[in-house]
This record gives sequence, structure tokens and C-alpha cells, in this order.
Amino acid sequence: MPPKFTQPALILADGDLPEKKLVHVLSKRAPLTVCTDGAYRKALRLGLKPGWIVGDMDSLPSQVKISASTRVVYDPDPNCSDLEKALKFLIKFGCGQATLVGTMGDRMDHSFAAFTLMEKYADRIKLRLVHRGWSTQMLSQSATLRLPRGTPLALFAHPKARVSTSGLEYPLKKEWLTAGSRGISNRTTATTVKITLHQGRILLMWGRVI
Repeated sequence: MPPKFTQPALILADGDLPEKKLVHVLSKRAPLTVCTDGAYRKALRLGLKPGWIVGDMDSLPSQVKISASTRVVYDPDPNCSDLEKALKFLIKFGCGQATLVGTMGDRMDHSFAAFTLMEKYADRIKLRLVHRGWSTQMLSQSATLRLPRGTPLALFAHPKARVSTSGLEYPLKKEWLTAGSRGISNRTTATTVKITLHQGRILLMWGRVI
């Protein structure tokens, strides 16, 4: 019988992972843990027991013992990264929300690809990327955030978007954002931030993780 994922997921990729304490906080919020094959050993070192390993298994040494409670999904597709394979796997079986960690690292191509995957699958699964104190989310509809005052925040249009905001030091009122740096270095002035998307899609970043 195929799995059915109704809970939020945590995806671990083979890049720079957050500190152990934060990973466990994120894991508690997302009971379903999936890792790419290259991230499995890192997950074990952090004290996690992933439910699933997804990938082509080229980064998982044969001598590594896989827990009996962990299921392996072998996907040899050479046209997809292991991170994209994990996303497609979760979407296929009904997962509607996932947090991504370990997507950034020494490989700039893999790091950049993570952002393009967030855009590619934005209409199929709600994704949040966490890295070094920052969270990133692709918005294709309006959103409300609860954040401490003074939280750094940035908006990037893809490729352009008409946006209104409130609760920010530099608010927008039905203004067009285009590719560039206008949306960086903003800051919250209230604990409730409202972002209204009139047209387009934006990449939202904020400097608060938990």
C-alpha cells in the first residue's frame, strides 16, 4: 500500500546543516523526516532517524548501515537532483508542506537550484528553506507573518510583482517590484506583517528561524 503523507515534512539535503538544537526543533514541528542519500550520515550524527532516504544512492557508502525503520526510495533519474527527487516523492504522496535544510553549501549550482525548485513547485507544496538564521519562502498569494519587531526582511520579485505591505519600515502600496535590490534591508516595525500580492510572485526572506 503506497504511503499517504498528511503531516509537514523536514527535508535534509547534503549541504551545510543547522546546529543540532535547531534541527531537532524543526524535526518536532515536522514529524515526517526525509533525507537525500548524501545527507543520511549527517542526519544520524545529529541524532535523527529519517523515515525515508531518497536519491540515486551514489553518495551513500555501502558500509553505512541503514536503520530498519528507514525506507529507501531509489530514483536513478539523471535529470533531477536528489533534492528535487525528494520533493517529487513528497508531492506524489500528498505532502502539502515541507521545511528544507542543508540546501546551501560549497556547491553554488546546488544552492542556486534550491531556489529555482522553490519557484518550480510553489503551487504544489508550501516550502520554507532555512539557512544560517534566515528563512526563505516563495509566495504566490498574500500572507501574514508573526515576527518580532526589528526582524530583517527582504522581498524579491520573480520576475515582477505588484505588492502592498504593512508592518515594515519601508512599506509598499500597490507598487511594482522588479528584479533588483530594492526589496532588501527592510525591517519589521510591528509583530504582524501583512504582504498582499496583487500580481506576480515574490521570494520572501526573513531573519528569524524559530
